[in-house]
Amino acid sequence: MQKLRNNTDAIKNILARNKSIIVKTLKIVFDVIKKILKKAWRAIAILQSIFFIILFVSLFMEQDYSTKGKIIINKPVAEVFEYVRMLRNQCEFSYLWRTVDDATHIIKECYGGVDGEVGFWWETKIPNFGIVEKEITYISENQRMDYTIQFNTLEIVAHAYFITRSVSENQTELVWKIAGRVDYPKNILLWFIDLDAFDEITEEELITLKEILEEK
Repeated sequence: MQKLRNNTDAIKNILARNKSIIVKTLKIVFDVIKKILKKAWRAIAILQSIFFIILFVSLFMEQDYSTKGKIIINKPVAEVFEYVRMLRNQCEFSYLWRTVDDATHIIKECYGGVDGEVGFWWETKIPNFGIVEKEITYISENQRMDYTIQFNTLEIVAHAYFITRSVSENQTELVWKIAGRVDYPKNILLWFIDLDAFDEITEEELITLKEILEEK
């Protein structure tokens, strides 16, 4: 009987010690969880603050952007217009196409309709840039060609045009403009874009276009 009582006391002591260990362990676990949650809520609060700051700043950001350039080409107006009206010719002087390394990247493209005519569309998938779709919307022979540019990844649509004006029998003034609008709050993206660089790129593309036509 005494032995049984001793065993019972021993079991009670073991349970008491284990209970103390369990309680201490649970306390440590709860303390860790509490610290993690505190840091998590702090991180969420910071992210929310950044989000609202972006929304606030976007209210005062420009939504419209544009780039425009012009150049004199030593070719008759009909020849210049015939070249620029073909959307797919843009791959010959476009900055994006010329800067892609064909050895490591492939530009995927598809199109429909007759190039150089209203309704023709041309879709390209450019690495690290996304899908860009262009469509001819208006043509006035030897004078003007309008088209849209849709950046599908960003859901942004721009409008562009080429205007040709005869300066002399063998000289043509070419004007190229691209303009668009980025809706709120996506207009915050304009904050990270050097819009002045667009004008420089347009100028470079026009020079390349001039060289191509004058070498023909």
